[in-house]
Amino acid sequence: MHFSASTKAIIDKFCEQMVELTRHIPPAQFGRYLSVGALYTLFGDGKFAPFIVFDYPYVKDLVKTTMRFIENSTHHRAYNVCS
Repeated sequence: MHFSASTKAIIDKFCEQMVELTRHIPPAQFGRYLSVGALYTLFGDGKFAPFIVFDYPYVKDLVKTTMRFIENSTHHRAYNVCS
């Protein structure tokens, strides 16, 4: 492939930055770091996906609920505003 001079400069700069970013990681462990990071992202963030999809309060609803508690007297000490 033939690249223009500006494209080649961008690719070279990117490669230099990647070398600088990964310089502290031993070469044999780079794949391990990537796989562990991917698994943490999938399973760590995946735990919260159902809460976001099914039980996430809208900000304006949360503001209305909070203002109601501030302005009125409440009967109970704790309320579950998410369900």
